[in-house]
Amino acid sequence: MPWAYQAAYDVHRARVFGRCEATTGIAPFMALVEQVMTTEPYASARRVFWIVGNGSSHGEEGD
Repeated sequence: MPWAYQAAYDVHRARVFGRCEATTGIAPFMALVEQVMTTEPYASARRVFWIVGNGSSHGEEGD
């Protein structure tokens, strides 16, 4: 089974949040968003900007 690593990087604090998921898609992505957004200082921030890449469009070599 292929695994997908999802990560979020806070450029101001040099902090990485990461998780391994059995699949890609909106549900695993939203789990990452929840992981980050329920953590301070993001939970109480007025605004948090996300730059997102479409990970599901990047297949392994030979796909």
